[in-house]
This record gives sequence, C-alpha cells and structure tokens, in this order.
Amino acid sequence: MNRSQPILSIVNATNTISNARNQIYALPKVLALRSSNIATVMGLAFPAIFLGGTTALEIYQPGYNRVSNTISELVWGPAGWVENLMFVAFALTLVLLGMRIMAARLPLLAAALGFAVIAVFPTQAPDSAPTFGSLVHQYTAQGIAAALPVACFMLARTLRKCEEHRFLVMCSLTGGVIGATLNLAGLVAIYADTNWIGGIERLIVLNGLIWIQLSSIHLWLADRKAREGDRFQYRNPKRCSVKGPPAMRPVMASAFDLNENHAQRRYKSGFQPD
Repeated sequence: MNRSQPILSIVNATNTISNARNQIYALPKVLALRSSNIATVMGLAFPAIFLGGTTALEIYQPGYNRVSNTISELVWGPAGWVENLMFVAFALTLVLLGMRIMAARLPLLAAALGFAVIAVFPTQAPDSAPTFGSLVHQYTAQGIAAALPVACFMLARTLRKCEEHRFLVMCSLTGGVIGATLNLAGLVAIYADTNWIGGIERLIVLNGLIWIQLSSIHLWLADRKAREGDRFQYRNPKRCSVKGPPAMRPVMASAFDLNENHAQRRYKSGFQPD
C-alpha cells in the first residue's frame, strides 16, 4: 500500500469541503443575479402582455365599453379568470422590480400587494349592489393608482444627482406628474359619477406600464454595460456609492459593482445609492 494514499485522500476531502463551502457562500450572489435578470425580463415583457391580454378580453366580452367600463369589470366576462391572472402577474412584476429599485421599494411592494388583493376581491358585478369585497377592491385600486407617482418621485429624488441615470430620473418625474394628474381626474370621475372612469383608469395603467417599460430598458442597458466591463463615473460618487456585499444589497438602478476592491470581478449584483 502506498503511504501517500491516505494523505491524498485527506487532501481531496479537504478540497471537496472547501469547494462545497465556496458554492454555499456564492449561492446568495447567484440567486440575486438571477432574480435581477428575471426582474428585467418581466419589466420588458409584461407591459405588452398585459395590454395584449386586456385588449383581447375587451373584444371578447359582449357589450363592453372601454370608456365607461373599468378594467376590473373584465373579470365578469366569459374569460374573466384571465384578467385575474393578469393582476397576479402585475403583482409579481412589481415585486421583482421593487427588489431592484430600492429607493422605490415600499410603494412598489404596496402596489404589488394591492394587485394581489384586487385579484382576490373582484369589483362590483354589473347591475348589483356594492359588497364588502367590491368596496375593498375599489379602495385598493385607488391606493395602487396613488402608489405609482410616489414610487416615481422617490426614485427621481434619490438619483437626481446621478448623471448617468438622468434618463431614468426624467422618466420618473414625467410619470409621476402624469400619474398624479390622472389620479385627480380619476377622483373627479368617481365621485361625480361620470361615464368616463374606464378611460381615465386605462390612462393611469398605461402610464404605469410605460414607466415600468422604460425603467426596465434602463436597467437592461446598465446591466449590458456592466457585463462589458464599463464603469460609470459619477458627478457625486458618495451619493451613488456601493456598499457591499453586493449580493445582500439588491440593485438600485443597475446590476454592477463599483467597489474598487472588487474591480477584477466581471459582474456583480449590487448597486444602491446612499
């Protein structure tokens, strides 16, 4: 028997344990990276899916009027369960986006919870009296509409001095102003009992979907630049600095690492302004 075999066995076992430990330590980073990629894909694809699915249901539902009937009333059509799935998918998209955009995390997660609630509590059925569930749906929908401008303004305020995120700041300011204006018009339509509440609601949703789409495009471009090894130069580095470890601090507006101590690493998953 070769005397070196026990030593080799011990060395191999030690290497195996070390590799397993490294994989366990790297798991949060891998999961954060994958969730960031999924969030970007959902943000890019979901607006078209929601608009396409909702339009198909509007055509399919007899007697439906896009101006006077709300989107939620599609749940009472022949394929109303599809609209409920759309609400659930909307909630999931906002959760993933909130995991990346930390400055607007609270309003985005609140809106996500709201979409989950309205998927469970449908709106008032046609030609029927209001119920507890329909009232929950109504006030939750109003809360969702209010959450978008808040998210936009919070994000714009956090990144207002970051030169490389000027596009995202402008999109957020524009979306916030439009959203707040449409919300006021929606309140007038609700409490004045007008017949154009459906049209206002569609504009509010469309404004939110456009903001999600543009924000996701910005995230995707930032991720692409990070993969190519580029590094953003900030006018105010302290405000846009990174605090590690990146995997434990989800992405604010991109998925790359600006920490000089990790400059040799190709791709990281954490970026958050102070």
